[in-house]
Amino acid sequence: MAARNEITQALRPRYLTASRPEKTKLLDKFISLSGYHRKHAIRVLNQAPSIEKPDQPTVKPLGPHVGGVPAKTPLNMPCH
Repeated sequence: MAARNEITQALRPRYLTASRPEKTKLLDKFISLSGYHRKHAIRVLNQAPSIEKPDQPTVKPLGPHVGGVPAKTPLNMPCH
């Protein structure tokens, strides 16, 4: 996977600025190196490079006591 990303990042700028015959040659080379199907390779080379996002903190699920009140207690009843 990392090798495909390196190949993609190396060929993308050349592919985007190339003429149509040059794009065909670069695309053939990219397909042979990456193993992608032709249409997928075109989409990968034409899209903007992805920016890695930092991991989001995990949200803890709320338990049966939300806000200190048991979930089954009616709101007009006093808490225990």
